[in-house]
Amino acid sequence: MSPDLSRRAALKLTAWAGAGLVASACIGKDRPTAAPEQVPLPGTTASEQAPLPGRPANVRVSQDEFVAHAEPCLAVNPHDPRNLLGACIAHDGGGTQIAAYASFDAGASWRSLGGLEDSANGRDPTVTFDAAGRGYVCANTDDLHVWWTDDGGRTFAAPVLATKGHKLDHPWLAADPAPGPSSATYLYGAWTGPDNRQLELGRSADGGRSFQAPRVLDTVRGPEQANFASPMVAAGHGGSVHAIYGLWPPLPPGLPRPEFAAPIRVISSTDRGESWGRPVELGTGVMEIRVQPDTNGLGLPSIVASSSRDLAAAAFVVHQPGASFADIAVCLSRDRGRSWTAPRTVPRAGADTFYLQPQLAMDEAGRLALSAFAYRRGLVDVVLLVAEPATVRFGRPVRVTSRPFDPARGTLSGKHGAWWIGDYQGLASAAGRVHPFWNDPRTGRLELFTASLH
Repeated sequence: MSPDLSRRAALKLTAWAGAGLVASACIGKDRPTAAPEQVPLPGTTASEQAPLPGRPANVRVSQDEFVAHAEPCLAVNPHDPRNLLGACIAHDGGGTQIAAYASFDAGASWRSLGGLEDSANGRDPTVTFDAAGRGYVCANTDDLHVWWTDDGGRTFAAPVLATKGHKLDHPWLAADPAPGPSSATYLYGAWTGPDNRQLELGRSADGGRSFQAPRVLDTVRGPEQANFASPMVAAGHGGSVHAIYGLWPPLPPGLPRPEFAAPIRVISSTDRGESWGRPVELGTGVMEIRVQPDTNGLGLPSIVASSSRDLAAAAFVVHQPGASFADIAVCLSRDRGRSWTAPRTVPRAGADTFYLQPQLAMDEAGRLALSAFAYRRGLVDVVLLVAEPATVRFGRPVRVTSRPFDPARGTLSGKHGAWWIGDYQGLASAAGRVHPFWNDPRTGRLELFTASLH
């Protein structure tokens, strides 16, 4: 994590402590949780927070002593689609940990696992399952930690330190979907290397028990100045692996930071990461968007790959300077990343809506689901769009949040301006259902919520 990024957690914790939101961490507890769909915000009535007609039920996931939850990620067990595994950054009033949550009834109720072992100062968590049903959580503690569970998230083994003394930022982990024992599963972790000047990959060939030395996939050489930012990795059919990332220009000091154009690149392998093609530039996106005069919203790119087809899809946010809206563009590859379609924008949730933080999931039929924060006139909804199989032709957005929320209530100021609601959210799909997984300040502080949609 770059120096100004690594200060983010400290700034947030100071603000929470100043607001009196300090509590003890929930360590190692495993208890079922189910909460009322809505808890009124301070200064509001229950009726003002009641679900709007026609919106799906929202389930509160986090029922623990952590004071805030950020950057949630979600995966579904291919052996049991009722088993969902989630993780997030959990703030305990004095630092951060990585907290895990498990559901065994398709998201209707949740068990809190508390902070994972040796996850102090953890950030940037991601979650994945392999084909044998082993679940994995990875996170950045300056090095890369990987935890695994063989019982759907009831218990976790001691973490594996995938790197040693190797400062990194924004890791993402994916498991090869090919059938076979976990002991032979390939895992792929992508991140930006020291000073964010290169894209790196760490690979395991034994289900996360050990990792090969990191290798550089893309870098900036010579006088050109750029920072690699926020990679995501996806593993798909036939040994395909894809990493998506943006290139940030050098940023001047100041809060919030200026909006900037970012080339969005994808690099792919078709042989389980043994060799890699040249980076492909999908288009120009934005990763920070000025949604109001004193606040930036985040629009990090995302990628997904099919476990049974040669399909992969990528999404990123596009915004014209000064425009009162931001779109999401989606590209599709039908040949395991060798070529990509031109970007196509998805239907907008409103004429003056800013889409933020797109996430992708793909089902067994090759049907894409896309979730995003939809920011409009000071309020945020989570929306979901679904495409026709093997296409990027999306239907109209469905609003997932039972009511829109005010991102300025229960969140923090920091390097992005007056409020911050995380860098990314979660989304998983299986057995005809889609599960958005997001953080939401409707209770007065950032908690985790989910919904289940056909």
